[in-house]
Amino acid sequence: MLDTAPATENGHPVDYVIGDHFDDTATLPLSDVAKRLERDILDVQGDDLIVREAAFDVTAADSGPHGVVRVAVSGLATAAASAGTDSDVICDTIQSVFELASNYNRVERLRPDQCRFILAVDVMSDCDGIVGGFIGTMRFHDW
Repeated sequence: MLDTAPATENGHPVDYVIGDHFDDTATLPLSDVAKRLERDILDVQGDDLIVREAAFDVTAADSGPHGVVRVAVSGLATAAASAGTDSDVICDTIQSVFELASNYNRVERLRPDQCRFILAVDVMSDCDGIVGGFIGTMRFHDW
């Protein structure tokens, strides 16, 4: 997922971190990317890699200076109670969502504000209040 684009800025190469599905979706509106991400999340959940009790609402907004894909996750309190390890369930769920979203993003490595979108994951309580979450752009590795 680490790629050095042939583009240069002031004579220096520009390093981008590019998700595996970025090229396939680069021309799509962010709302379509959000729909694909939601489908990916549900597929992973169907494979029992995300707890079944979790429910996801994935939306996109293009109105600000950067696009935002927002994922609201509910049902984790119930899942954590049954598993007995709430922080593990929540962390594993956020990590899975973040890694799946990274597949659709492109981020300039030295200037992460230069990204296709920012991901915001909100973990919701049983009363629909936000109890935690994560905001970021990309998870990458080159191993």
